[in-house]
Amino acid sequence: CGDDPKLKFNIGKKPNQKKRGCSYLSNDNRKNKFCPKAYVKAICAKTCGRCCRNVSGYAVVMTNGNTKTCNWVSGNADRKRRYCEKDEVKKNCARECDSCADYTIKKTNPPVKIQIPTAAPVPAPTAAPVPDPTAAPVRAPVSLDDD
Repeated sequence: CGDDPKLKFNIGKKPNQKKRGCSYLSNDNRKNKFCPKAYVKAICAKTCGRCCRNVSGYAVVMTNGNTKTCNWVSGNADRKRRYCEKDEVKKNCARECDSCADYTIKKTNPPVKIQIPTAAPVPAPTAAPVPDPTAAPVRAPVSLDDD
């Protein structure tokens, strides 16, 4: 996985397009703009963040002075959380710390939270909702059948 130094991509509008190599993607703004394009991320895989790797030969220095590999860091969730908080480890053990920058996915704005005010509580009823029941039982209905 890496950038193809022989290939170039076009930027700008025709007929004034310019050919650029992966070194043109030197800052995050350019990476965010061009890396989501299929032909750019194919040519500049490494620059665009598609080659997520740990730095070969990097050793994590523990508090007691011993050294461990990046694979050791990710072998335990608590260990991973503790060591990957450190910028040096996060950068050098990018794959194990899940800290690879992927510019091939177009950035979107976070959703906007809209708060809708709720209505004030309804006051307690002031009158009984139905009249009191009658004192005497009601007669059975009269049948209109011809039986």
